Amino acid sequence: MTPGGLAEAIRERRQTEAEQPREMREEERYCIEQVGLCSGNDVRAIYTWLRELDTVPQMLRLRVMDRTSRGVLKEVLREHQRRQPHGQWEGIKDAIAMAFTAKEHRVGLREELTRITCIRKQPFELLAVFATRFKQLAYRAYPEPRERTVEAHLVRSFCQGTGQ
Repeated sequence: MTPGGLAEAIRERRQTEAEQPREMREEERYCIEQVGLCSGNDVRAIYTWLRELDTVPQMLRLRVMDRTSRGVLKEVLREHQRRQPHGQWEGIKDAIAMAFTAKEHRVGLREELTRITCIRKQPFELLAVFATRFKQLAYRAYPEPRERTVEAHLVRSFCQGTGQ
């Protein structure tokens, strides 16, 4: 980018921000504070960051995501946006989850995934106890955020496990 082009881009951004209603800018600042910064160095922090972003109003989500991401995480987001410039939120979450889930962890999940399809409610086990046991196993096998197809699979597995 040429120096003149950079200056023009900065002017355009400032003009766009100045045109935003004050309430929108304040809400964006509040959301940025709530979500916090994330660099991609810790998988748990990424999942927490994604859950916090889920609470941000949809019209602000991409801006807040851009302003709170740092380091490796920001690079993954830019690469995803380069490949899919008009990607939906669920696709972005899935891309981030796949990029930061270690290959060893994915391989280790095979046992958990097999176990979740085989889990059954015991004859005298309370449904609440079975649901808690299933939920814990599902969280280990499929950490959040989850794809919709995974959610559907979990619901089917739960229903099979209860005998319904």
